[in-house]
Amino acid sequence: MDPSLVKQFFEMGLMGIESPEKYGGSGSSFFMACLAVEELSRVDGFLRRACRRAKYVGDQRFIEVGNRSSKRKISTKMSSQWVGSYCLSESGSGSDAFALQCRAEKKGDRYVLNGHKLWITNAKEASIFIVFATVDKN
Repeated sequence: MDPSLVKQFFEMGLMGIESPEKYGGSGSSFFMACLAVEELSRVDGFLRRACRRAKYVGDQRFIEVGNRSSKRKISTKMSSQWVGSYCLSESGSGSDAFALQCRAEKKGDRYVLNGHKLWITNAKEASIFIVFATVDKN
């Protein structure tokens, strides 16, 4: 993806269109986001996919499940400058989150990841990565 496009998406407010205002977004609706990507599609279908993919692979997850600190710190950046990446797929399990082989092992106050990911969405453009891993195999 052309970095100048990503910059323009942020400048136009497209990357924060549905994010709450308190996290740097415009606080708009899903419907308004649909209208915006529909207009992008008039120019080029890739622009629509690039904008929505870059937005939804990260920010919405932090808003849905993040603690107050991560919402304030991460969601604000993702509305204004960071592209997120979604690391789910693996060679043996595809996109089946229940069959993941990648493990997250707690070591003190941190987790250590062990495993491999494939087809990482927005890997080249991303500033932050959401990595799916299994903590307890059972």
